[in-house]
Amino acid sequence: MEGFDTLSRITPAVTLFGVARAKPGDFAYDTALAIGRELAKADFTVVTGGGPGVMEAACKGAYEAGGQTVGLNIDLP
Repeated sequence: MEGFDTLSRITPAVTLFGVARAKPGDFAYDTALAIGRELAKADFTVVTGGGPGVMEAACKGAYEAGGQTVGLNIDLP
């Protein structure tokens, strides 16, 4: 319940998930970087799965634009 309560206070926000294998120079990575940057400029918090690839790029773009980012993760058995 704490997680849902915390997430409910992060507004406005956009959540992005995507392939973890994308690297800088890949279309998906570079596009996510640009999207993260533009979302931050529009005062959206970028929420991702906190992993590498597309999620890393979105966070990096938002961070470079001075925005807020949140990375979520889970414990797998």
